[in-house]
Amino acid sequence: MGGLGWAYYSGQGVEQNYVKAFEWSQQSANQGEAAGLNNLAVMYLEGNGVPQNYARAMTLFKQAAAQNHPFAPRNLGLMYMKAQGVKQDNVQAKEWFDKGCGNGDLQSCLGSKLLNMP
Repeated sequence: MGGLGWAYYSGQGVEQNYVKAFEWSQQSANQGEAAGLNNLAVMYLEGNGVPQNYARAMTLFKQAAAQNHPFAPRNLGLMYMKAQGVKQDNVQAKEWFDKGCGNGDLQSCLGSKLLNMP
């Protein structure tokens, strides 16, 4: 369900449809699936298909990260780095990027290295 939600969100293999993306992602999240939680968080972060809500995005990303979703820690790191709904905090951003890197997400590794640059 989470994969189908993301397909509708991104328009990969189907016509992009935020309503269907939300429905499938919500069903996935209601079953506690990390993919659905992360999908909904992206929707709230970007304000696509739902009103933009950084606090809701943060909560959902943290739930997905607790289940080791591969991209949720990176998304949290970016929220802290870009000050999206939180005070800009590179220490927190690096901690989340490091967690994502430890989970094998190469973009999280790059984010962590970026924050280490003088």
